Amino acid sequence: MPESNAEASPVRQTLPVSVIIPTFNRADTLPRALESVRSQRPCAPVEIIVVDDYSDDESGEIARDHGARVIRHQRNRGAAAARNTAVAAATQPWLAMLDSDDEWLPDHLDILWRLRRGHVLVAGASMACFDPPGRPPVYAGTVRPRPHILRSPAALIPLNPLSASAVLVAREVVVSVGGYNTELGYAEDWDLCLRVLERGTGVITPSVVCLYHVHGGSKSLQSEGPAQTHDRIVRSYIGRPWWSSRLLDRWCGLRMWAALEEALAEGRRRQAVLLAAGLVARPQRLWAVVARRVQFALWNRRSRRLAAHDRRVVAALQALARAGENGP
Repeated sequence: MPESNAEASPVRQTLPVSVIIPTFNRADTLPRALESVRSQRPCAPVEIIVVDDYSDDESGEIARDHGARVIRHQRNRGAAAARNTAVAAATQPWLAMLDSDDEWLPDHLDILWRLRRGHVLVAGASMACFDPPGRPPVYAGTVRPRPHILRSPAALIPLNPLSASAVLVAREVVVSVGGYNTELGYAEDWDLCLRVLERGTGVITPSVVCLYHVHGGSKSLQSEGPAQTHDRIVRSYIGRPWWSSRLLDRWCGLRMWAALEEALAEGRRRQAVLLAAGLVARPQRLWAVVARRVQFALWNRRSRRLAAHDRRVVAALQALARAGENGP
């Protein structure tokens, strides 16, 4: 007796997760993002919500063809507003964030889901991949060897280990803190995570769960906008119960170091000397600079190890290389 269709193709179990993907004119990268969601094993999310932020390409049609629920804005309102639209429409208690130019590894949801209990936020690490190629992929995430608890928003200042596409968060908490701040323009995901961690603990794992694609259109490559917005975000939390002057000192240390490097590159030696004196005068500022340098060194070492020995990461990078060779 032949197998029934149900027996031949068993339906995968689902997780109570709404995947949120904001998109604007990403017809070239959106299929890759959506395929990475559809490839999740062993369990799939209940729903995929794509908010088309008034694209003039085929982004909306592509999302529908991949089985996503599509909501289209009637004007371009920005990524934060698009995410808020998806949050309001989501039907599941957990939200998994994914930018339309990034992609998940096949066990992304499985890894994060297993860690969620008792927390309001779960995060994994990412591998930053550069387009066009020329630089090796770089690990970005916690430098600790095992999952650990984020007990306060202070854990994300001044060194933020979270990637926007590597976060699973409780919907009710996102709603309770007011969602994404649409006035920021940059780093709205970081700002949201700070407010979420005021309502409960998070957990972060060093396991790589996604590929973060860095390209000419990436907002993070626009230098002054993100830097000024980061300053605005940090200073907006001064006075909160978890805040301390030490955090501000450390943040200022990183900003002063960046200004010092720029001054040296442009030959402004007097300004460089003044900045260096300011760093040395406050131990917490200098601590932040040293910690950042150590973080980069550990990221680079872990990048090389993962790219050579982690079968999940190796497979993902090989697939990405093949896709690049085959063209769009």
